[in-house]
Amino acid sequence: VTPIAKDGQLGDTCEAITDQPVKRGPPTVIAYELLGEEIEGEELSAEITVEYHGGREGNVIIQWFRDEELVNDFTGSLKYPLTLADIRKHISVKYTPVNKEGIEGKSVTIMTDIIQPADPSIVSSRLDNCYAGRKIRCVYKYLGGEEGETKLVWSKSSNGNPASYNQIHNASRHTGYRHYDEYHSTADDLSHIIKCIITPVRSDGIQGTPVVISQVCEMPIPTRTDLQNFIREGIKGFNIEAKANQEKLILLLTHSKCQLLLPEDPEEERRAKKTAQQQQSLALASQQQQLVVHGISKRQIRDSAKWTEAGIKIECDEMPTDFRVAFGGSEAGWWLLSHSRPEMRDVVVMAFRCFHALAVEKVSVPTVGSEVYKVWSKGKMHLEAKKEKDSKEQKRKAMEKDQEGAEDMKEYKGVPQRLFTKAIMSRQSHDLGVERTKADQRQRETEERKLGPSLFQSRDTLRSLLQGGDELRATMEDGAKKKAGT
Repeated sequence: VTPIAKDGQLGDTCEAITDQPVKRGPPTVIAYELLGEEIEGEELSAEITVEYHGGREGNVIIQWFRDEELVNDFTGSLKYPLTLADIRKHISVKYTPVNKEGIEGKSVTIMTDIIQPADPSIVSSRLDNCYAGRKIRCVYKYLGGEEGETKLVWSKSSNGNPASYNQIHNASRHTGYRHYDEYHSTADDLSHIIKCIITPVRSDGIQGTPVVISQVCEMPIPTRTDLQNFIREGIKGFNIEAKANQEKLILLLTHSKCQLLLPEDPEEERRAKKTAQQQQSLALASQQQQLVVHGISKRQIRDSAKWTEAGIKIECDEMPTDFRVAFGGSEAGWWLLSHSRPEMRDVVVMAFRCFHALAVEKVSVPTVGSEVYKVWSKGKMHLEAKKEKDSKEQKRKAMEKDQEGAEDMKEYKGVPQRLFTKAIMSRQSHDLGVERTKADQRQRETEERKLGPSLFQSRDTLRSLLQGGDELRATMEDGAKKKAGT
């Protein structure tokens, strides 16, 4: 500093020097704002403007509070999503600016008004495990304050027409998870459209906009495989129980009839099934011989009916293990039966309807063709299945031999001419055998094409059979009424 007098005379210059270099001042928050609607489900965003006085931003401190409680999950973030826990509370953010040197500035705090609940709504929903005979689950996510008694209404339709939906009354709320409703479907639901209407309800009774979800009820893959195997064999027996007296029974399905049997002992039961499979294709010579069906004595038969008789049908009962079978047109002819495994109840019902549909010409012919119907009605389906299995096995062996021959030709490369000639001759002999095998295969394929989808690999074929079985219930009832009237 140099002093100067009024007359301009200069004095002695003095210097003042700090002991340490000058440091930057603490950063200063010059503007701050909290953006976003103060409603559940929205997101708050803090916008902060800081003056660092020539410095740079360091590790700033950002803390969010629910009333006075620190919310650690969002520490360091400028954004905060509002949840159910924030309703009717104040949310605040405390921002402390820090520069690169670690110098903290003065903190600022921004606080909201009381957070309000959103209108009741369903933000996401889906139907899981939508298969016949399984528990179909409706899972949803609720938003809108504390949830009250949200309403779920289940219904089903065979064609999707709004007027055709019938309400399902036996759906239930899962006890372990609030946003989880389930309905134990049955074989009757196959190919139906399952619909669930979810109406969100808040704890104060205010309702939101209903949400509708729907899905087609499909056949489980394991069930489809089981039905294909049953049809290939042309016979199937199920160990069941009569609900009235817990009597052990066998429900036996064959190409021509359905029987309810009382096995004397496990050994005789095995013999009966074996005999049934061996004798199912034999014609019965007289009415007296018809009393002995597939090696099962009249004494063992509790009830029996041919597939073409009026009134034979099967229905699922309310309990997941139970079903009812009628062998005649009257209600007194119902048997209330049960399978020990709930997942098998619907397999029994679908197998019954497949066998029934295959045996009735007006359903079987349009679905699988006249040739298949003829094979089935003669009880020879298992022979056709064996023929196809043998054909596939021969084709597989021929392909393996063909591959082995190609590998042999590679191995003979570079060997003496005598051995090579021998290999060629062996190869030609092999080719001749392969050609014969291929010719036989082509002939078999031509025969199989006449049978159409004889092994029912198509999902649509099985579905059509089961739908035909459903229609048979109505037509058989009409036939029984006409017969009774006559």
